[in-house]
Amino acid sequence: MLDLCQQCGHALVSTSANITGQHPATNSLQVRKIFGNSLDWILHAKTGHNTQVSKIYDATDGSLIRG
Repeated sequence: MLDLCQQCGHALVSTSANITGQHPATNSLQVRKIFGNSLDWILHAKTGHNTQVSKIYDATDGSLIRG
């Protein structure tokens, strides 16, 4: 991920957060419980009404990575 951020020249943001194989956190409190103080900052804001996790695609070939 660090390499991708460096190539893009900025941080990447997602509407969901989880450790591979675990359920995604759906609010900032859950994110803090999962990741503790390892994150620099968490935006405390509503994420809308979407109940599905974000789909992530491989930018090089369009294949679905997660979703």
